[in-house]
Amino acid sequence: MNAGALYKITSNSVQQLDNHIFDYSSWTEGLLSVRNMPIKHFLAELSRYHRGFIKCAPNLDDYLVSGVFQLNDTNLILTTLARTARAKVHYMTRWWAEIRP
Repeated sequence: MNAGALYKITSNSVQQLDNHIFDYSSWTEGLLSVRNMPIKHFLAELSRYHRGFIKCAPNLDDYLVSGVFQLNDTNLILTTLARTARAKVHYMTRWWAEIRP
């Protein structure tokens, strides 16, 4: 292990994390802070704080997200992401949202 590096440690593995894409400690401040993270991975992180199911259309999977997002309103985050990706949030139900063009 290297000083200053971040690691994910499970009972089966040790994986070094890329701390240039995601600020792993920002959630303690109620924030989600990312740099050039593919939207697919961003939504996977956001889903930890959002009630319900979130996904995006496959053709948006590689859209890169950068910014600092307040976790107190995850629906606002989805709306903001959709606008920047020139897409829309479609709610199949109150608990199921999809970002698609």
